[in-house]
Order: sequence, then structure tokens, then C-alpha cells
Amino acid sequence: MLLTSDAADIVFPWPKPIDFSMQSFEVPGTRRAGQTGHYRNSAHPELASLDSPLVPFKTIPGILDYALSRNPGTYRFLGHLPILKPATLSSPPVYADEYSWLTYEEGDVKRRHIGAGIEHLYEQGVVGANEEGLQTAGIWSVNRPEWQLIDYALMSYSRVSVSLYDTFGRDACAEYIINHSGLQLAFTTASHIKDLLALGGVCPSLKVVVSIDDLDPVAWGLYQAWGKEKGLRVMLLSELEKLGRESPRPYRYPQPEDVATISYTSGTTGNPKGVVLTHKNLVMAVYSHCIGNFSRKGNNEVMFSYLPLAHIYGRTHEQIAITNGLAIGYSSGDTLRLLEECRLCQPAFFIAVPRVLNRIYNAVNPLFNVGGLKGRMIQHALAVKLRNLHTTGAVTHPVWDRLVFNKVRQLLGGKIEVMASGAAPISGEVLDWFKVVFCCEMMQGYGMTENCAAASHVYSSDPLPGGTVGPPSPGNEIKLVDVPAMKYFSTDRPCPRGEICLRGDNCFKRYYKDEKNTRETVDDEAWVHTGDVGLFDEHGRLVIIDRVKNIMKLSQGEYVALEKVESAYSTIALIAQIFVYGDGTQDYVVAVVVPDPVPFAPFASRILGKEVDEKNPAALEEAARDQRVVDAVLGIMMKTAQREGLKGFEMVKRIHISMEPFTIENGLLTSTLKLKRRDGYAAYKKDIDALYALGAPVPVSSSEKARL
Repeated sequence: MLLTSDAADIVFPWPKPIDFSMQSFEVPGTRRAGQTGHYRNSAHPELASLDSPLVPFKTIPGILDYALSRNPGTYRFLGHLPILKPATLSSPPVYADEYSWLTYEEGDVKRRHIGAGIEHLYEQGVVGANEEGLQTAGIWSVNRPEWQLIDYALMSYSRVSVSLYDTFGRDACAEYIINHSGLQLAFTTASHIKDLLALGGVCPSLKVVVSIDDLDPVAWGLYQAWGKEKGLRVMLLSELEKLGRESPRPYRYPQPEDVATISYTSGTTGNPKGVVLTHKNLVMAVYSHCIGNFSRKGNNEVMFSYLPLAHIYGRTHEQIAITNGLAIGYSSGDTLRLLEECRLCQPAFFIAVPRVLNRIYNAVNPLFNVGGLKGRMIQHALAVKLRNLHTTGAVTHPVWDRLVFNKVRQLLGGKIEVMASGAAPISGEVLDWFKVVFCCEMMQGYGMTENCAAASHVYSSDPLPGGTVGPPSPGNEIKLVDVPAMKYFSTDRPCPRGEICLRGDNCFKRYYKDEKNTRETVDDEAWVHTGDVGLFDEHGRLVIIDRVKNIMKLSQGEYVALEKVESAYSTIALIAQIFVYGDGTQDYVVAVVVPDPVPFAPFASRILGKEVDEKNPAALEEAARDQRVVDAVLGIMMKTAQREGLKGFEMVKRIHISMEPFTIENGLLTSTLKLKRRDGYAAYKKDIDALYALGAPVPVSSSEKARL
């Protein structure tokens, strides 16, 4: 938590002291057959809603107004690393070594000018509303200040933004979303103008393409000529901003129930679904996250932004940052520069996903396993801090931070105070490690696009062991519904178990033009059925334990949640990606494993007794095919499966190792980087069939288990 010594200056205090021993409660009289009662946050027993007098804003534009009213206009707002030399065919771009910042006051002026310029396009009839009467506009860009400014400009004039993932252009999703949402106006970077112009013939609704980047005269002329051929008008953002500056228009703020955005989820088995989110939904998600977890220090700390703003997770957290007057420093989008840009940005607030956190953990933790006096000191320091964490909730130590951990903190800039993790499961052991090693709060949470990524989150300073996603957020309640096929019941003891269902002002009501999926997800009482299975522990904290979706039934009648199994193996440093597959005629599952070449090369070298160069694709492929290496990797996976508590039928029994990553380009990942299972099976059918052709694995003896 961003701490302050002045309790009166806390923006969103809890209404009562926190009782960590009982963090949620069942509302009396709400239990029914086949489900638990309705769980609510114990510190906020009255469900928070937009009608609460404590909610200081009612719409997304109101969040920026709130920040402007509480902070100096000279505060840093949105920052980026300027490019000193553009990329060439033979060299990457050269970036400045310090961030360039817009102030809150400057950002406010820009959203007004951009918004007024857009208003002119609608007034002139150049663009209009879609078939539902929504004035939708697309944003197709990596994270950058302009993304946030355009989003605010659209919403400040009651328009609906639609996120296009920056990875589009390599699959059909962009075309589908433009046509499905009736986009007539789209903002994009120079790198994607050609992709949008190419869609001019197959996306009849599209009328105007706005380049966020200024273009050189030659490119500008070519794009305008191409656009004219396609019936599209091509403009520059600077041109639109100038139009709004010279001919201002008053804001037309939306109502809370108005649609703010249509956020498209991954299409792992078909077309993506458009989640319709209102201003009320988004505002209550932001408010719920802020209560009790953020305070003011008054020195304009920084949040580092690299998770795609097309994801609701990243988008909601940027609104949380703005609510609290933080600055947002944007990544260049180059993942290889992530740590370098963190060091330059020096964030206090860092949001992440388990994939990133596990990689940091797997890279740093082995460095602590050194011998001699230094090694003993480090291990003692870790033990002391973990003991303090579990007794007092403290994440800092006056001695051991100075001697050991401050150097590690420099990896992320040295000023980290809050890290947030979501979007997928992560072990409690790793979360606690981050707390004590980086001396920061670790805000593990749970959510999905349909509830604006705000279903639950842990308390800051919770001294209890990690591994949960905390109590329900103040803005929604949770119930668990029986899943008989998977043997999860609300009557289970000591902890009730079942499918997680959510209800509250942060929860959506419909998918765009998709009644079938809406009916399957939202019931008549407005409960959102998540497809995730959870339990409430003895302290009223939610734990995610399984998935109802993507389950398959083995020949012996047991059900396996494939995503759960994949998640269990995700902490193995050797494994970059994994695809678990089950054949209903077999009694076990198999997997395609893609190793990370950096740890895999020395691992294979030890197994084979010869050097395997991580930069030699042929040597890596040869090692991946060697049965000795395959058996060794499977041995590590078996030990991990036991540690993670997988049942015998859930454990992967045979693997195929491939050095080709799953990517969007080869059709195995969606634009949100989720695995396309049907395409995965099609791509590896020969290898998977060969694994099953080997027959059921012979059980491993006790002596062999010990050797592994």
C-alpha cells in the first residue's frame, strides 16, 4: 500500500478495521440447495454500489476530473521514452535514456482538443453511429500516452471505444471486430495503417483512419492515395487535434448506464466475444480496487504500463493509477527492454501477470543459492523476513533490506511499493517471495473482462500465507454453485467448493449482439457464471482450484481441467509453453512442451554430457528429440505435479518436446496470447498420436521416484 503518516488524507479508507481472521461472510438467508450463500467483504458488509455517497465519480471522464481536482496540474501524467533514431532494416530503434512527460494539465487540454476534433467529424457526417446507435471508434496501438488520451477524448463526448489488439493484422480478428462493432472511425499507429487500408474492401462500415504518428510526406501521400481508392479518409491525429483546438466544442459527458467500451475476449474456439461494459461497470471496478489499498504520499509516484491496454486488466489499473494521481510511464513495447525501461521509469506501482513474475522468480531465486557465509546470510535473511511476513504482515526489514534485498529491488527501478498480479494463478510461495525480496505489497487478485478484472483481491498487509485471491471486492458478491460432474459441492467440508458466480455493479449484462453466449453466462438473477471453480478458506478468502470450461473426460470417467494442469507446470523454469491434451478413449493426458532455450541448453548439456548451444537451433532440436532429455524433463514435471497436488489422472504421463514456440503467426495463439486448442491439436496431431501409440506408461517404482 502507498503509505502515509496522515490518516486523514487517505483517499479510500476502509469503513472499519480489518479482521484478517474472517475476511468475508455469508449473508444470512441467502443459502439455497446446490449453492452457498452470498459471500461479501467483511469490512464492507453493505455491497458498494454507484449510489453510495462515497463514490467520488460516476463515469470514466469523471475519474480524470477527480484527479485534476485533487492534484497539482503540474503533476506528471503520461510518459514515454522518445525515439532518438528510428529503426532500420539492420538495427533497432535508439531510445532516450529518460522519460518525457505530459502533465495532468497538458493531458486534460489534449483530451479536450482531440475530443472536439472527433466531434467535428460526426457533426459533418463523415462518420456516424452503428446499427445499435452506438458511436464506436477503434484504437489499434501499443501502450502509449496517445492511447489513453484518445480513450478519454472519446468517452468525454459519450462515444464508445473498441480495443484492437496490437497483434492484429496477422489473423482475421481485426476484420471480425471492425464489422461486428460497426466501427466507422479507427485510430492506429504508422505500423498498422496499411493493415486497416487493406481491410477497406471487406469492412464496409470503416470510413476514417487516423494515424497517431506523424508521417513523412512520401508515406502520407501514398496512404492518402490508397485510402481514396478504398473509399477511406486518412488523417493525422495532430490534424484532428488542431481542428479541435481551433473550433472547440463543449464536453458531452455520458450517463453511468451508457456503454463505455466493447472489450473483445479471446476467440480460442471461435470468434471473440464483445463484452459490453458501461461506465458504471468500470467505475465500480476502480472504486472497489481503491478502497483500503491506496493512499496518498503526494509525490506523484509512477506506474509502469506494459500489459496491453486492449486487456481490461491493464486498462482498469491505469484508471486506478489516475484516480490516485499517479504518473503512468509507458513501455516501448519491446519485451527485451522491459527491465531496462523499469530502471529508467522507477515505478512504485508495477502490475504483472504470473508469466512475467515466474520468469523473474526463476531468474533471481537461483542467485540466492550460493555457498559459504554469503549463502547462509541470504537464506537467513529470507527466513527472517518470511517469518515476520507471516506474523505481522511486514514486508520490510531495517537490516536485511539494506544488506541483501535493496540490490535486487534495483531490477525494477528500486522504488517498487506495490506489485499486482492477476489474469492467471500463481503459487503462494512465489507471491510471498516477491513480498520479502522486493520489499513491497503483492496485490494478488481475481477477475475477468466480464467483471472489469475486479472480482476479489487480497488485503495489503495480510499476514496470513499467500495463495489466495482474497475476499470479494466491496463492489460485488460471490457464491459457489455445485459442479457434480467434477465432484465439487457447496456442502464440502472444511471448505465449500463450486463454480464461482459473481454479481454487482462491476459485472456486465451482455455480450454484444450475442444472445446465446449471454444466456449461457448471465442468469436471470444477474449472476455471472465464470467457469472457474473455487473454495472459500477458513478465513473467508477465495482460492481458485479448477476450471469448469476446457474440461475433458478420460476413459475411466475422471474429468480433467486442462488449463488447471497447464498452470501447475507453469512454474518450471525449463518450460516456456505447454499444451496439455487428453483423448477420451485413454486414461491419461499427454503434453507438447516448448522449452525456454536459455535454461534448456545447459540442462540438456548435463544430461547428454556435451555442450548444447542455446543459439544453435539444430543442436537444440537434436537435444529435444533425445529420449534421455525427454525423460529428464518429464521427471521434473512429475515432481512438480506432486508438489502442486495434481491427482494421478491429471499428471502428464508422456511429452513431446518442440523448440517452435506457440505464436499468433503460426496460428496457435489468439491475439490475447491464449492457446487455440483445436489448432494446437491439428498442428501436433502426428506427435500426440505417436505418444498414445506407445501405450499406457509403466508406473514408476519408489526407487526410481527417489532417483528423479
